[in-house]
Amino acid sequence: MSFHHEHDDVVRLPCNIQFYESGWTVHRVHRLPEEVSAIVEVPDGSPTDRVYVGTSGVGSVYRLSSSALPGVVTTLASGLGDRYQHGTCAVNCLAVRDIDCDGTPELLAGTCQIQPTGRPRLYVWSLGESMIPRGAVRPDIASSWSHGLGFVPSGNPASDAIFSTYCGYGEIVEYRLAQAPSESGYRFESLGWRQVGQLPASGEATQTADIDNDGDVDVCVATGFSVGKAAIHVYSPSSTGIESRPKHIVDEGGRFGNVRFLVTDMAGDGTQELLAWWCTELAGGDCEIVRYRLGPLGLIHREVLGRGLAELLWPADGQMSAADTDRDGSAEVWFATGTGNLWRYDPRRYPALSQVCQVENGIGPICASDARSEHSASAIYVACREFVLLLRREE
Repeated sequence: MSFHHEHDDVVRLPCNIQFYESGWTVHRVHRLPEEVSAIVEVPDGSPTDRVYVGTSGVGSVYRLSSSALPGVVTTLASGLGDRYQHGTCAVNCLAVRDIDCDGTPELLAGTCQIQPTGRPRLYVWSLGESMIPRGAVRPDIASSWSHGLGFVPSGNPASDAIFSTYCGYGEIVEYRLAQAPSESGYRFESLGWRQVGQLPASGEATQTADIDNDGDVDVCVATGFSVGKAAIHVYSPSSTGIESRPKHIVDEGGRFGNVRFLVTDMAGDGTQELLAWWCTELAGGDCEIVRYRLGPLGLIHREVLGRGLAELLWPADGQMSAADTDRDGSAEVWFATGTGNLWRYDPRRYPALSQVCQVENGIGPICASDARSEHSASAIYVACREFVLLLRREE
């Protein structure tokens, strides 16, 4: 099912936006049937050039056209939770990655079963000329809310390992897409899961990256939503999923109740750095933004970038995004808050941390778009309730 909404010719804004930098415009508006809970863009160079959106309500996934037909929204899947009627499910994490190394990227969607409380799910589709279901799984864990997706290359023809952690009880779960023949000659394809770790508090974020620059991918997870227990745990992958003990812990001395983080190359030199948002309460209070550089032996450098009220600086799920929007070879970090502030951190600008705009009715998830050519303009997808706005700055 496809339907049209406002596009480049006439942009009707669902909210008031105040830009603090010149040159920015609202380039496109898409309206979804439900409130937007996740956004992901297919990476440059993939066979498909599209943006995918997850929503909260019955739990659905949609595709936004990015060039050929502005304003068109296509329904890909709906009713992804435990109860379609009189229930609430959020698709709160989306990712695009070729997990089986066949040249065609997969779309992954993690769900949260909110009302009634139930088990989360993970869905996988292959993307190409058509969207092909590859697997779905409902892990038997006590938590219901997923927090992010990460990937560790398998190093063989098998699927990459997929990791996530969960709010509530802090389970760390690994998923695999598997194919196998049976003794009777049938072939099976399935998505399997296993719990590989348990955090000391609620799991709040997941990312896989070489955070300590030793040449190996790490499984990085945040624990928090508990006073004094906010921390970032870094694990080495193993044959059993992850090693039993973290090789690094960043915890700021137990001063905070929650943390979100993003690992990316902020210096443009190929090394990875950690940017973390800490708040004193479970999802509020005072906030500190801290940049770290880690090595194989631990912390090398720490820099506080900003302090303030969490309502002004604290990003939630899906509100952090890294992309090289200005084509200078290094990523800027974009982040938003539920109260409607959109920020950019770029150490090559002055000031390095700057507020780009303020959206009157608040901001949901965002997605910074990598410039796809030397003539491309900076672009940020910003959700506002059931709307997705494309903010563009002509360089």
